[in-house]
Amino acid sequence: MPRLPLVLVTIGIASSAADVLAKDCTQIGGATPQPDVIADANLTSYTGTIPAVTSIDGALTVLADNNGDGQLAICVEPGTYPGGFVIEHGAEQVWLYSSQGPQVTFIRGTRRGRVPGHGIEIIANSVDPGTPPAGARDDADVLIKGFDVAGYASVAPNANVSGAHGACLAAFDTALSLRKMVFSSCRSGGRGGAVHVADRDLRIRNSAFEENRADTGAAVDSRGPATIVRRTLFADNIAAGEGGAVYANGDVLYLGHVTAINNAADSSGGAVYAAGQSSVELAEGNYVKNTATGFNGGALWLDPPPSAVVWLEGTVLEGNDAGNDGGALYFAPTLTTNYTVHLEEVELRSNGAANYGGTLFGRNLDLSLQGATVAGNTAHHHAGLYLMNSALTIAESTFEGNSAAVYTAALHVGSASGPVSITNSSFRGNQSASGPTGLIGVLGDHDVSFERVEIVENLTACWRLIAIDTPFLSISNALIAENSVDGRVLSFQFLSGTETLQAEYLTLAWNTVHNSNAWSQPLFAAASNGFITRSVLAFNGPNALQGAVGGASVTDTVVHQVGGGHVSGNQVSVAETNPVFGADPANPADTSLNEIPPWMYPASVDYDYGPGIGSPMIDPSVPANCHGSTEIGAFGGPNGCW
Repeated sequence: MPRLPLVLVTIGIASSAADVLAKDCTQIGGATPQPDVIADANLTSYTGTIPAVTSIDGALTVLADNNGDGQLAICVEPGTYPGGFVIEHGAEQVWLYSSQGPQVTFIRGTRRGRVPGHGIEIIANSVDPGTPPAGARDDADVLIKGFDVAGYASVAPNANVSGAHGACLAAFDTALSLRKMVFSSCRSGGRGGAVHVADRDLRIRNSAFEENRADTGAAVDSRGPATIVRRTLFADNIAAGEGGAVYANGDVLYLGHVTAINNAADSSGGAVYAAGQSSVELAEGNYVKNTATGFNGGALWLDPPPSAVVWLEGTVLEGNDAGNDGGALYFAPTLTTNYTVHLEEVELRSNGAANYGGTLFGRNLDLSLQGATVAGNTAHHHAGLYLMNSALTIAESTFEGNSAAVYTAALHVGSASGPVSITNSSFRGNQSASGPTGLIGVLGDHDVSFERVEIVENLTACWRLIAIDTPFLSISNALIAENSVDGRVLSFQFLSGTETLQAEYLTLAWNTVHNSNAWSQPLFAAASNGFITRSVLAFNGPNALQGAVGGASVTDTVVHQVGGGHVSGNQVSVAETNPVFGADPANPADTSLNEIPPWMYPASVDYDYGPGIGSPMIDPSVPANCHGSTEIGAFGGPNGCW
């Protein structure tokens, strides 16, 4: 077939072709250009002034700018049409669209395929592509809208043969826009089961890709500078290699209001595999039950260059699985500079990894979580976040019900490359079965801070619940209570003689510590300096002292051992000053604690003991309704208290 420039052509099937044409293709308005050529597969008579043909292929042979608007367009009426045609474009913008959408307008193959075997092939001719005409709504060379395309297969003995790429649609040296499209049962022996775009930008909107197959990018394989997808569904696509739904390699990736469900990659990137982008944004999406069978990134595998910026906003990642690392998210490491990743209002639920990082695996990241939910994730090692050579900021986030067979249930930062900060966040009901650290672990030569943090009802058979192996730890307005651990609840140490601990308004109480040896203490801080003030270290047991805090001073603090009186000093090994005591309702005969302000014993709250009204352990900035509660100075939770 000769490769000619394309102009708007109308094609349709109806009992009265003239009526359909007059009603639909000749009444196109808005941003869609008026037809230059009309075609109708069942055309028997037509009296209009616009040229009319009976097929898409035939329309291409007569296409010209008949109305002089500087755009070339084909409008297709409802019906089923054969593919196997080529659109060649030059300086003019080309449109191929249906009048009534993909529900009634089909391009169908035989499923047997051939090489090149494309349902639609798009190429640029020798004319240098120009800019879109004035008033054009999309910066693309070719726009295709409103078709259901299915049943094409392209195979080749070598997957690098271009003819094997993009079974249903392949575009070369073409900026392509797809709108209101459906692609299904497209099979490629190379890249892009449904769509392959090389060299130029790809834009997709309001479309669906279902049950497509390819080596990489089972639905879409995009190798141009920008890949932009909006309001699109990817379901039940399978890649033999990377990218169960999408494979993107370029400078910009944007996925907005995308739903990816039940996609799979035999290698990595169960839904999306993206490499090389300096800008990545995923907004308001749903990535559910995707699988990276062989390797990493059950939902997303991302490999940006150094200094890239990645945003995930308002996105749900749920029920995704990886055969190795990163049940939901896998961030590949750079060799030099960290790149920045923001997760805002993201839900990470019930994801799993066979190895590391049930939720997220990353190296060389500056990672921030704002308003995130990390819940019900599992992994053999580290069920929540697993980070190496990274910095981390967490705010207004929840870690709940995560479970690891080995090591941390919530988060691990190894060889931290920057500060780790956690504020206004909750860790509740997480579990770890074995390993040295069960909930939170941070290692590296950087500062760590906890502020207004709740760590409650976590269970681990590990030696430590929280391990901070850094030179500086600040913890304030924090509640660490009703956890169960074999050894230490909070362990803080780095290089002996160099640590600084600063703790204020800390409640570390009512935790169960199972071992009774010298290494098993609710609080162990090998600090050479620092302080603990206006805090509670009490009622942890049954077999443990309250802790050892090295050279840190202890003032205005309750220190109390389960089953006995007040224990002086910091083994619990430096004597405290200005102690604050209270009565022990569990042991009324113990009068050594009857000092003002007293302890409270309200039966209606979770924790049996708390500071009395006016206690110096209550942060004056805490809302008044929290005073006299068991919650000390932490914010959040019911009524503004933890």
